[in-house]
Amino acid sequence: MKKHFAVMGMVVTTSLAVLTSPAPSFAQARVGQLGNGRASQERSSLFNHIAQRSWSTYQGANGLYEVQFPQQPQRQNLRVQTAQGNVNVTMLIYEERSGNLAFMSASNRIPMSPGMVFDAELGLNGARDGAASSMNATIEQEDRIRVQGLPARSLVMSASNSMHFQMIIIVDPDRAILYQLLVGATDIELLNSPAARQFLTSFQIR
Repeated sequence: MKKHFAVMGMVVTTSLAVLTSPAPSFAQARVGQLGNGRASQERSSLFNHIAQRSWSTYQGANGLYEVQFPQQPQRQNLRVQTAQGNVNVTMLIYEERSGNLAFMSASNRIPMSPGMVFDAELGLNGARDGAASSMNATIEQEDRIRVQGLPARSLVMSASNSMHFQMIIIVDPDRAILYQLLVGATDIELLNSPAARQFLTSFQIR
């Protein structure tokens, strides 16, 4: 992992730590589906080449989901302290050799106290705010979406270090599971590259 992408793990763990924090609703959010965004018209030949590779499917922790990477990702296990208790998070991370594009996925069980009812929208708000705060980022776009029928958010963020991110946060309230997908890029246009779209749209909950 190159230094400018080291923040990706911090984004995931911080969004988890404030998953149930109170936050105002996003008044102008839209409802859509993952993968319906309009691709950029300026796609570099490099990232067309990445998307044309023979990608492979990898499973997340405990087989909760599967997602495609262009090559084998690194697996990182973290233990995160939250207000509801400690949580084990497993991340899959892959960075292109060029250093211009990186992909990350993560999943974990959400700690629930006895009798606790999980508020999906409140949790998504908290995760959104934690992710933006952890890297001093500006949220350029936010969409309320559904991924395989589950409530989710799609965020495009620009960080103070000139990095850009698209983050998909998904919660399964019934099974108490949080899923996170993150694409990091040195150029915001690369968030709509064929490689980025292939990674995001390959995600499947098992």
